[in-house]
Amino acid sequence: MNESYELLNLNGQDRNVERLGTFIAWLVANDLFDAQIEAAAGSAIARLRMQDLTGPEFFTTVMYGEFKPDQLKHEGQAFVESYFVSGQQRRL
Repeated sequence: MNESYELLNLNGQDRNVERLGTFIAWLVANDLFDAQIEAAAGSAIARLRMQDLTGPEFFTTVMYGEFKPDQLKHEGQAFVESYFVSGQQRRL
């Protein structure tokens, strides 16, 4: 899957930075991000885990507002595709 799960939207009712940032912070906290992403963004990941950087800040600055499958480990992709993409979740 080369597409994005979701892109940053800062406008109106479809604003998603807070909910996606929180979800991404949860994925990081549960060690579901790919090792290459963790290596490339090591200090930001550490700050996120220490709660010195918020999930929305991480999403907008480190991930440049794009949430993609290749940013996650296989386990993370399976979880996101089951929970987030399939629509089985209640709105985050």
